[in-house]
This record gives sequence, structure tokens and C-alpha cells, in this order.
Amino acid sequence: RPEAERTGFIGTIPVFTEALEAWYRGDFATATDRFEECHHAVPADLLAATYAETSARYRDEGVPDGWDGVDVRTDK
Repeated sequence: RPEAERTGFIGTIPVFTEALEAWYRGDFATATDRFEECHHAVPADLLAATYAETSARYRDEGVPDGWDGVDVRTDK
């Protein structure tokens, strides 16, 4: 990865951490905002983009029955 991209990833660690904390407590509005912030700062951060998309869906539609903070991915 280019140096600027690596620096961007490192710079978003505190925001990504905040997003994950919001995710695990079920605060999907905050999680969505923070993951989107990470993805905007580093467009190559596909993990943040995926979390933002899933967080927004959970915010809008609710979580699956029995959700325990773990999101099982069935695609790549």
C-alpha cells in the first residue's frame, strides 16, 4: 500500500475503535457515522465500508434474532 494510504489507516484507528464500540453496544447510528468517516478518510478501507453498510441496515431494519455482536459474512 502507498505510504499515504497506510498513514490514513493509522490515523483512523481511534475513530474505527469508537465505531466498533458503538457496534457492540448496538448504537448503529453512531457506528454508521464513524465507519463512514473512516471510509471517507481512506476510500481503500473496504472493511469500514462494509461495516458502515451493515450498521446502516441494522439501524434501519433492526438486528437479526439472537444477534450477539458477530456478523457472519457469507460473501467475499
